[in-house]
Amino acid sequence: MCAGRMRAVRVRVSSWTASFRYAGFMIGFQPTLPMPPLSTVYGLISAAKGEAVTPEDTFVGYTFVSRGRGVDLERILEWGPGSAKWNVVEREFLVDVELTLYLDPAMAPYFERPHFQLLLGRSSDLATVESVDMVDLEYVEDTEGVFGQSIYTDAPTGYSVATLYALPVYFTDDIPRVARGVQPFMMIPETYRATGSGYLDSDREDGGIIVQIHTAESLGLV
Repeated sequence: MCAGRMRAVRVRVSSWTASFRYAGFMIGFQPTLPMPPLSTVYGLISAAKGEAVTPEDTFVGYTFVSRGRGVDLERILEWGPGSAKWNVVEREFLVDVELTLYLDPAMAPYFERPHFQLLLGRSSDLATVESVDMVDLEYVEDTEGVFGQSIYTDAPTGYSVATLYALPVYFTDDIPRVARGVQPFMMIPETYRATGSGYLDSDREDGGIIVQIHTAESLGLV
């Protein structure tokens, strides 16, 4: 992306609960990631459109907020070659969440009338589209502002705690599905002040936040 202003559709999605499986844990306690990875976001967009959406179809930027977390018991089916059995695991989940998406304006109609039910994790984590608005994002460079509540490939310094995760960008819709674009991502759940570059949405109730916009080019997929 280059300097200047960029037109985007801002979609606000909310849910009572959300859970984003940490793939490194296969049995026992199942923790949740602090926010949805890009693969979950592209899955959400695909559900809204009714067909597979990849980084070649739309850029993506987002912020995510949760207001609590808990642990539930969940019955799962464990299966392998020639066998399957039921088991009960502890599943961590997030509570009272809000996802704000910044997408190509062409994605707007799909969230005004989603093709499939939208989920933020499990089939029980039903999500609702709260608003769909057109906004102008302003590119700012080496600017002091508010960052965070988002996922980064390269975040401005100044955050107190952040964890690196090896995550895919999206999955193909083949059987079996194939992970594409696996690389390190940094998730920063809190907001913080720093000097950096990105796209500023000044038309937010929280006073504005600078987000990183992810594209097929910036993610090294083309």
